[in-house]
Amino acid sequence: MPLNSDVPYRWQRFPHLNRSREVCVFVSYAPNGMMPEHSQVHARAWHDAGFSVVIVLNSDTFADEMRLDGLEFASGILVRENRGYDFGAWASALHEMPRIRSASLVALANDSMYGPLDTFEPMLDRARATEGDVIGAIESWEFGRHFQSFLLFFKARALNSPAFWRFWSSVRAGGRITAVYRYELNLMPTLERAGLRCKALFKSGDRRNPTLTRWRALIDEGLPYLKVALLRDNPFKVDIAGWEDVLHKHNYDPALAKRHLSRTSGSYVP
Repeated sequence: MPLNSDVPYRWQRFPHLNRSREVCVFVSYAPNGMMPEHSQVHARAWHDAGFSVVIVLNSDTFADEMRLDGLEFASGILVRENRGYDFGAWASALHEMPRIRSASLVALANDSMYGPLDTFEPMLDRARATEGDVIGAIESWEFGRHFQSFLLFFKARALNSPAFWRFWSSVRAGGRITAVYRYELNLMPTLERAGLRCKALFKSGDRRNPTLTRWRALIDEGLPYLKVALLRDNPFKVDIAGWEDVLHKHNYDPALAKRHLSRTSGSYVP
């Protein structure tokens, strides 16, 4: 399995991060050399919430020129060959930004969700107020206790922990199974063993993926997201009737999701 550092990448815009700023490292799959519309809306919401946004574009056409239309809000843009999924992309960006240690809060996010809904700011306030070093949006028990990787927060103590940097330095550019079993499932226990406090904003109801089974309840509880794979695949065959009305009720345009779903071929699974 190749080292993550061997995966080609280049900066299209290098970020100059100020000390004590809140930073979001946002990973998006960019088919045909362009960040999808729903991903742009999502990433811009982090900027509007006061975060410096560093976008990592995983591209199947790395050698080609990327279209950066609509990304003027981003503090930094890293283009990367599409290998290693979100953990590989985050690892590449973190390796390139050692000054991120001085941030007051770092969010690692990806484009596997539609949103954010109008409960985004309250969720961010909960994350800021939570007494933990590592905060996951959702704690899941599917395949073992872990944080779902679509959104992770790290506070100053975690960002300055040797265990944090060892974990990201260990990332290899494997496939989806590697990303899930070696990194998503191991992040929480690895950092807990190092003495970091890990807390979750939302809990799982059972041992299935809650974003695919409890989507209505999670939105009612304040999760500002709906999972792409729920609408695209619905693996547990749950009732998704009325999802457009739910998004509209929470001030998110369901047409963004519909346009994305119409273009999704299934070749990439976030």
